[in-house]
This record gives sequence, C-alpha cells and structure tokens, in this order.
Amino acid sequence: MTPNQVTLARVAAAFAAVALFTFGADALAADFAAVLLTVAAIALDGVDGYLARSWIFSAIASLKISSSRSSPSAA
Repeated sequence: MTPNQVTLARVAAAFAAVALFTFGADALAADFAAVLLTVAAIALDGVDGYLARSWIFSAIASLKISSSRSSPSAA
C-alpha cells in the first residue's frame, strides 16, 4: 500500500467513527464499533507516517544514485 492509500483508509475510518458516534442511536454496538474504528484510525496514522518516511528515504536514495550515474566523467 502507498502512504496515500493508507491516508485514505485512515480518513474513511475516522469519518465512519464520527458517523457511528453521531447517528448510532445510543446503541452500545455502534459505540463499540466507533471506538474500534477510532483506534484503527490512530494505528493507521502511525503506519502512514512510517510508510511516508520510508518512501521519502527511498526516493532520495534513488535520486542520489541516478544523479551520480548521469554526471559527466572527466576525460
């Protein structure tokens, strides 16, 4: 999964949790599901940060490799 896909999943989980808290009609099962979705959104936030950092570092490393290969050699 890309960091953007994880972000979309996190936002969807957060909106679903808010909807359940708002429209759950005081049902215990809806409140419990909303709490689980909130915990999932928090966990996905950490996964998103980890993936974003690893993607940034790999992109920087590939830029360094490609720029060192394309530099003209001294004759």
